[in-house]
Formats: sequence, structure tokens, C-alpha cells
Amino acid sequence: MADATDLPISHAVAVDSIPANGRTVAIAPGETERRAVARALRVIAVDALSADFRLQREGHRVRVTGTLSAQVQQACVVSLEPVAESVAEDIEVVYAPKEEADAAMRAAGLPPDGDDEAMVEMAGIDLAMLNDPNALPDPIEDGQIDLGVLVYESLAVALDPYPRKPGAVFEPPAEPEGFGSPFAALKALKGNG
Repeated sequence: MADATDLPISHAVAVDSIPANGRTVAIAPGETERRAVARALRVIAVDALSADFRLQREGHRVRVTGTLSAQVQQACVVSLEPVAESVAEDIEVVYAPKEEADAAMRAAGLPPDGDDEAMVEMAGIDLAMLNDPNALPDPIEDGQIDLGVLVYESLAVALDPYPRKPGAVFEPPAEPEGFGSPFAALKALKGNG
């Protein structure tokens, strides 16, 4: 999980404020926050961004389910022209007290949250746990869950890493002939042999 102080969007919810029957939370960042999200994600623009969540307490854990919707403009990897992308993601995350979340990370062969210096032994990672929100809960920090972090991270993961404008085709530059071309030098050697 990213450090909330470094992210352009925050929406903290105190775990104690979640009633037994659950709570819904809607997040719709304004233009200033969307511009900050675009800068942080290094995209051209985030034209629309919203999320609807249902928070449900499960003992000392909290299950967050919901949807994320966004309209984003990225630069085409070929032409650098803007490419519009619609994002619609279902989200399910379980939060647990930090000690429990850290213990689950160690059990999966991963470093605890916030331990950026730890070495990860790839062979020791329990891959089955990586996609199970119950097995690897996110930590509850200072009695709060920051849904802004969840929105930001979910959007970052959902974006197309190689956006391409329809019809954009990469055309490599023509190989120079004559002096300076390694192939011309090889052709000259072949002709002499």
C-alpha cells in the first residue's frame, strides 16, 4: 500500500465510525484532485473519477467492496497523441489491524507493509495468497482506512500500460545506406571475400 501522505487523494474513514450494519461511501474527486491524480499517474488528464464503496465490519476486520469508474486520457505509445480510456473496476479489499496484516504478509513470503528494504525471495512467495483479499488484508493505520489511497491504487493498476490510438503503427526509421551503416560495412566485407 502506498503512503497516503505521498498521494494526491485522501478520504480517511475511522473504523470505529462504521456501524454494525455497514456504511456506504461515495467518492467523487473535484477538478483539482483529478489534476493532481493525473500528474501523479503521469497521464494527460483524469476527466472523471468516482467510486462507490460498501464498508462492512467483520469482527476486527473491515471488508470494502465497490466500483471505480474513470475517464482518463493517456499519451499513445506510438504517436504521443491523446488516447481516451474508460475504466470500470470492481473492488474488494479486506483491512485488518496492522499487526495481523503484517503477519499475513510474512506468512505469504512478503515483507510487511512499509518495509521497503526487505529482500523478497521469489521462491518463498505463496502465489495463491496474492489474489485472496481474506488471506492478505491491507493494514488499518491509526484506526483508519484511507479510501482515497484505494481509489488511487485501483486506478493505477487498471490503466492500460501501453495505450495506443486506433490505427497508430510504429514505423522504424529506414536503415541508412553508405557510410555509417553497419550493414553497409558488412556488405563491403562480403563483396571483398
